Amino acid sequence: MSAKPASARPLRVELEWRAPAICPDRQQVLATIRSLTGGTSPDEKAAETAAEPTVATLDVDAEVTVREQTFVLELSWRTTASRRTRTMQSNNCQDLARAAALIVALASTGDASDEGDSLAQK
Repeated sequence: MSAKPASARPLRVELEWRAPAICPDRQQVLATIRSLTGGTSPDEKAAETAAEPTVATLDVDAEVTVREQTFVLELSWRTTASRRTRTMQSNNCQDLARAAALIVALASTGDASDEGDSLAQK
């Protein structure tokens, strides 16, 4: 088992999640992020670090809409250093919620790379 250095501390996640009622809700997406990162939920992390001004934040905005019987996810996330955006489509909203959670988990732990980002766009 390898440990990440202290400097690789996960970012605090601020998630704005909008989706039809048939889709997973914000709390379910946050729970998936927590399970993927193996740590504290983003909401709990935010509460723990609210008094720590040096903790970086990953601001995430996600909106799922329905277009021609297909779910479309518009996902953007931002740190002080960069901004990324992805658009994904699926016939299954749960798949989109899991994909969003995976991207956010990777971005919050610093495991996302530019190469991985370019692959995700294809």
